[in-house]
Amino acid sequence: MIVAYKYFKERKLKSVLIGQVHDEIIADVFPGELEIVRKILTYSLEEGGRKEYNRRFNGNFDFPLSSGFKAKDNW
Repeated sequence: MIVAYKYFKERKLKSVLIGQVHDEIIADVFPGELEIVRKILTYSLEEGGRKEYNRRFNGNFDFPLSSGFKAKDNW
């Protein structure tokens, strides 16, 4: 979620991250930003988290991760 937050701020998105539940990130997506939010969250869960872990802990987190994305009008 930290990685996603950084990208949201860099791109000055109006969408906001609501929270994280286990391995899911919940966001309130501003109209017109769905595709960029999808790309950011997918990257954050699959690649960004691994890179952030390796950077912070000098680790070698190198196994593949996959994610899914679901968008609804209201949760």
